[in-house]
Amino acid sequence: MDILKFAKYTAIAVYGLVGILGWYEYQSQLDHTKNTPTLNNISPDMTINYVRAMVWYHSRGKLQELRSILKTDDLTQKERIEIRIKNMLQHRSSAYIREFNTLHTPI
Repeated sequence: MDILKFAKYTAIAVYGLVGILGWYEYQSQLDHTKNTPTLNNISPDMTINYVRAMVWYHSRGKLQELRSILKTDDLTQKERIEIRIKNMLQHRSSAYIREFNTLHTPI
C-alpha cells in the first residue's frame, strides 16, 4: 500500500513539474517572438516595382470611382459632383500616402 501511495505522489509530482516546465518554456518562446526586431526593408528594385504597382492600383481605383460618380450622379448638380470628386481624391490620396509610409525604405 505504501508503494502505491509513493508511486501516485511521485507521478503527480513529475506531472506537475513537467507542466510547470512546459509553461515556462512557452512563456520564454512567447517573449522571444515579441522581442525579435523585424526589419521591413525591401531592395531598391523591389521598391521600384512595388511603387509602380501601387501607383497603377490607386490610379485605377480613382478612375473607376470617377467613372461611377459620373455615371450615377445627376450631372446637373455641378457643385455636388465637384464635392464628391474632391472628397474622393483626398481620401484616395491619404490612403496612398499611408501605404507609402508603411514602406520602411527610401523611395
